[in-house]
Amino acid sequence: ARTSARHVPPVYNTWYGYMTHIDQTLCEKIVPLVAESGCRYFVIDDGWQPVYGDWHVDRDKFPRDLSHIHELCAAHGLKLGIWVAPTEVRDASVEKRTFLDSLQLGVDGKPVRNGIKMCFASGPGVRHFTERITELIKKYLSYFFNI
Repeated sequence: ARTSARHVPPVYNTWYGYMTHIDQTLCEKIVPLVAESGCRYFVIDDGWQPVYGDWHVDRDKFPRDLSHIHELCAAHGLKLGIWVAPTEVRDASVEKRTFLDSLQLGVDGKPVRNGIKMCFASGPGVRHFTERITELIKKYLSYFFNI
């Protein structure tokens, strides 16, 4: 279906102002401002996880978990979105080290190095990916994921 600019709800995404330098304190400061600006969605982009590719909350950056940010957004009339790139991992990622069999390989049989990629077509990585994303959705009741 086609849409026009007047039908696209305003979205605030933390990436453009803060990149990965986002945490609970900063979210607590900017959520009210985002709501005042007329946005309807607050998206926490990359940086909520400890390492790119480990899809759980960095409790050092978000000690009260993302549930707190979800509640804060709701109190200000915003819906929370979370950015996830499930096929991307870094060398330091627990996911990468755990699911070596799920790494996308090049024709040379070595992992593709363009931002290490995971392949979830088969194997234990598929189940893990499904469980992790389902857990994020259930736990944080996010309105959407930016994948």
